[in-house]
Amino acid sequence: YLNVYVNEFSASEIVRMVIVGMCSNIAAVDENESYRVIKWEEIVQLERSGTVTELYIEECLNTYMVECERMRKATAEELKVTQRGLEETRAERDEMEQKLDEVSTKLNTTLAELEETGAKLEESERRWNETAEELKETQKELEETEAAKDKMEEDLSTKLNSTLAELEEILSYQNRTWDWDIFLSEEFLNKTFTTEHSELLHSSWDDITDRLVGIHITEEVLKLLEHVDPIEYRPWSMLYSESYFNEVFTREMAERLTSMWDGISDQLVGVTMTKEVINLLNHVTDKAISNCGN
Repeated sequence: YLNVYVNEFSASEIVRMVIVGMCSNIAAVDENESYRVIKWEEIVQLERSGTVTELYIEECLNTYMVECERMRKATAEELKVTQRGLEETRAERDEMEQKLDEVSTKLNTTLAELEETGAKLEESERRWNETAEELKETQKELEETEAAKDKMEEDLSTKLNSTLAELEEILSYQNRTWDWDIFLSEEFLNKTFTTEHSELLHSSWDDITDRLVGIHITEEVLKLLEHVDPIEYRPWSMLYSESYFNEVFTREMAERLTSMWDGISDQLVGVTMTKEVINLLNHVTDKAISNCGN
């Protein structure tokens, strides 16, 4: 093939070019490639005119076929490598898609859980708000109850003081005493004295005291009376007080039971009969009696 170089070759360089042969790929094997200024591969690309016949030299054709076969095998090997890479890439893609599906499923599950958690959170917040509102209302009611309790205690304290003052006044002018220990019985102890209690003190003994005169008041007798008495609310436990228990019931005791609370039991309505209050009533009575004796 025709090639023109800018430098002059030595004999040995020309020999090497001849040995390589005219069918060789000059651009690939020629060490003087950089000196070529007119290149055959460029010449054959130029526009042609007249009659041009392409001539294939057998030697070059064989060389060309060998080179093509080599390039085919190389290309086939590259294709195999590329196919293996493609298969690996597809496998990786499939694995990635599977992982992506798993991640997507987990994400959807997580989103569903988040929505459920959000709903539960909203419900909890709603309940908390309701509880907080109820707490406010309860606190308000408690404050009102405390205020009412304080007012009631103040009123009861005033009433108790008034009752104590009346007791002292009655004791100053009348020779009367009261068996306050009666209120230690279960009908009255630690209970708020009511109008029903007052009526009970007045009327519960009216139809029975005369029949008790002469009877020795013992625990066995009281249990028997409680068992056979047709009146459900008669306060038999009052007879366990020291004034009656283990004593022979007298006419004086009968009159005392039916009349001792006249004019005073109504003043006790609303008072809680605790041991402290009963002790205070006994103290006021003992003090008034002591003052009368002096």
